[in-house]
Amino acid sequence: MTLSLLLCAALLQSPAGPLPLPEGVVARVNKVEITKQEYQAYMYTRFGKRALEEYIADLLIEEEAKAYGIVLPEGEVSAIVLERENAQRAGPSPDSLEEDLKRSGQSLEGYRATLAAEIRREKLTNALILKTRVATDTNLQLLFERKYGKGGKKLRIKHIVIMPNVLRAEQIKEGRKPADIDLEALHVEAQERAEDLRTRLLAGEDFALLAKAASHDRVTRERGGELLNYNGRLYGSDFFAAVENLPIGESTAVIRTGAGYHVAQVIERTQTKLDEIRTELVQDFLSAPPSWQERNDLVKALRGRAKIQLW
Repeated sequence: MTLSLLLCAALLQSPAGPLPLPEGVVARVNKVEITKQEYQAYMYTRFGKRALEEYIADLLIEEEAKAYGIVLPEGEVSAIVLERENAQRAGPSPDSLEEDLKRSGQSLEGYRATLAAEIRREKLTNALILKTRVATDTNLQLLFERKYGKGGKKLRIKHIVIMPNVLRAEQIKEGRKPADIDLEALHVEAQERAEDLRTRLLAGEDFALLAKAASHDRVTRERGGELLNYNGRLYGSDFFAAVENLPIGESTAVIRTGAGYHVAQVIERTQTKLDEIRTELVQDFLSAPPSWQERNDLVKALRGRAKIQLW
């Protein structure tokens, strides 16, 4: 009986748990209390004003969207959040998301809120861009050349390229030390191989077969060397100058570019005038998905017009 009374007394004197944190304190480590102000100072030292800048950008986007009457459909953001969360859980362990969040000091609610804010920002930004785009002559010219080639001259090109970097990698694979490889000699070898391939083409060998057997461009060689959507800029001005007026079916001399040594042929050449397709270009430009650059430019423009004061 006496022992029972003593045990009950000891239990009554023991604290039921840790004392609640005082107001303004975010953590207690042993007996040291970390205040919200101290935590904010630590975060500022680590990350500066980056989070504040992002928050300001979100506010500016919200204001601009409201001014243009842009309203996201009800439930759209939450539906996308759920879709992405389910995709995260699609692995062998559905609970791994919570485990990963816990390890990084986050909660599921915080994850969802952050994801929702990112999706909302992206949706509003894209809607603003599509609402405010202007099809200027400069924009149309850039789109025109992307679709129809430089100056409206669309070329279907096939090439074979010998790359010094690939020759170097082959030598390393064979056991040579990188420091022992003569880069200048590699360029000489690459050019000689390209010259030999050109000679074989002039003698009548099939371009597609040679490309598949010898070209270092793994993307094009299975297509007989054809460069898809060549726009006059790929491989630079020397390459374009060599093929711009080349008769169809003839081979260029060996062309040196930053990638290596090429021999090219023109398969087809078409000429398009911008004025003939201006209406189509305007429609394509105005409806194209917003680019990363456009999103950056929008935020930059909003910040430039706003009166912002930071501490």
